[in-house]
Amino acid sequence: MGNCASSRAGPASRYGSSASGKATAIPGAVFPGPHKEMATAVCASGQTGEWISGDDAGAVALVDWARGGATEHWAGHPKSVTGVAAAAWLDGAISASRDTTVRIWRRGTLLAPTATLVGHDLTVSALAVSATQAGRIFSGSRDSTVRLWDATTSACLSKSYISRNVVTCAAWVKGDSSCVWQGSEDLRLRLWDVRAMVKPTATLEGYTCFPLCIAASEHTCVTGSNGFSGGGKGGGCELRVWDRRALRQNALFTAHTTAVTAVALLPGAQMASASRDGTLNLWQGAASGVRVLDTASLGSAVTSLSPANEDESKARLYAATEDGAIRAFSAGASGLRRLCLAEASALEETHGRPQGWSGERP
Repeated sequence: MGNCASSRAGPASRYGSSASGKATAIPGAVFPGPHKEMATAVCASGQTGEWISGDDAGAVALVDWARGGATEHWAGHPKSVTGVAAAAWLDGAISASRDTTVRIWRRGTLLAPTATLVGHDLTVSALAVSATQAGRIFSGSRDSTVRLWDATTSACLSKSYISRNVVTCAAWVKGDSSCVWQGSEDLRLRLWDVRAMVKPTATLEGYTCFPLCIAASEHTCVTGSNGFSGGGKGGGCELRVWDRRALRQNALFTAHTTAVTAVALLPGAQMASASRDGTLNLWQGAASGVRVLDTASLGSAVTSLSPANEDESKARLYAATEDGAIRAFSAGASGLRRLCLAEASALEETHGRPQGWSGERP
């Protein structure tokens, strides 16, 4: 894995719309979900048929969607959850919050987190977890710092401060023990080697509107940007594809009319992107041949996307929305198909912010 710069060459609508613009019904089971407030984050749990999700009230839930209900519900953050993560070395969940902490939860332990990582001065706005090195957690904050943590001791192993590096998103490079991508409001994308966090391994530029979300594979990083209504022609709302080997931007795509708030890389040369306008796009292809294969309208601003577990036989994608709902989708050559909808219960409008949410993390 070595150097980071690798040398190798009310519940939502029940309907969706295809790329042709024709509305089609999206089937699937519907059951009461765990969130009463805006669902802010979702990720696969590492177990078949499960996801982890967080909300604006500070709650984190573990949901067995195949059975139609939450199996764990942790309520320890006093402020909104900004990100959730799972790890093979943890039987539980990891969450970041506006309360400036990262917390670690274990199944069967409901009253308190098993660990709380304290050190950031402002909102923890980005969270990434190593899949290959046990206990390693990367966090970024609006305090312009990034930190590496040891989850087993709750110790901060290293940190780096860069003026105006207001962190918006982060993703660990798949299959690598040391490399993490990080986006910022200063219109830069940084690549960190966590073994030596004195400065980034690389800093890439080219944004007109800062990145809000990120996904990474071994050699590719995809970001989705904030933007103005309509996007395009310098207005943002685009997807940018970056090459880790060449350290340059390979492609730029626009298909959303408002800020791109979530992106995910999927098997079979597919990726998904979603927006504050409530649309979910499924992309197919590689390099210049990428196209929108299917589009679904979720009826509420999308806050987070996550690929399902790699060994999942049915689901390929999870989506969280501002109305408090979480959905599981299959995704293939025929497009998107909703498998289930976990509806919000008694969503409180004062926290749902149906009109005012900008797609940015406070």
